[in-house]
Amino acid sequence: MDLEKEKMDWYRELVHGGTIKLEELYEKCLFCSIEKSNPYITTSTILIHDVSDMSKKHNTLIISANHLPVVTTMTTKELINDYERNHDFIFEKVRITMINYDGTQTYKTPYVAKDCVLISPTGSIKQEANFFNVTHLDALKKMPGKKTILSFSNHLDVEDSFDKKIYDRQVEMSIRYYFSYFYPSLIANIPYVSQTLKSQWAGEYISQHLKLIYGVYKNVDIELLNKCQYKAINFIYAKVKDPSLTISEYFNEQEY
Repeated sequence: MDLEKEKMDWYRELVHGGTIKLEELYEKCLFCSIEKSNPYITTSTILIHDVSDMSKKHNTLIISANHLPVVTTMTTKELINDYERNHDFIFEKVRITMINYDGTQTYKTPYVAKDCVLISPTGSIKQEANFFNVTHLDALKKMPGKKTILSFSNHLDVEDSFDKKIYDRQVEMSIRYYFSYFYPSLIANIPYVSQTLKSQWAGEYISQHLKLIYGVYKNVDIELLNKCQYKAINFIYAKVKDPSLTISEYFNEQEY
């Protein structure tokens, strides 16, 4: 039997074999994974798992919807930064736009692009972290002991040691960021947006929580949002020239 096919059979059996604790995922996936020196985040990426504290050989495990698990020496931070550079800093554009629009700043902001929406219970890429792709999320289930089971579109169920309330807030924020940034002009055609996302997102979560989409458009100010997007783009270009520039400094110097 071809080795790759054999590994895929093992992986399918693992995924369909019941809930896996996140801290055990690396060990369970190792025998059916492939090693890559320069992997990247794609539309099919489901989970980016920091394993630097449990492996001397690898730093990250990447789980995808349609491929074998990947292990790599690249850190989760390096993977996120590579995606940013290759996609015109879209995570930063969305983040700064929404921070400016909301008028508040939080370190637990999602990392939102059109083809992947990443959340992290720890909420920061300043240190290594675990990231989950909301576009592949089927469900969140509260478990005893403030734990959560995350179910994904490839039938993988992962138990994490963070309370479901943390994930609920992250998912709700990521959906609001996504629709506000990429679909602000479709405020009058919410049914179209809903159908579009149900076809584009592999996970079932969005279909079961359409009220979150309606909540996005309840009080949206499209004119202000467009101005915030423009300022975010200008800030990113200004920061290239002056890396020490902060968001608050730049926004305080600018006027609409």
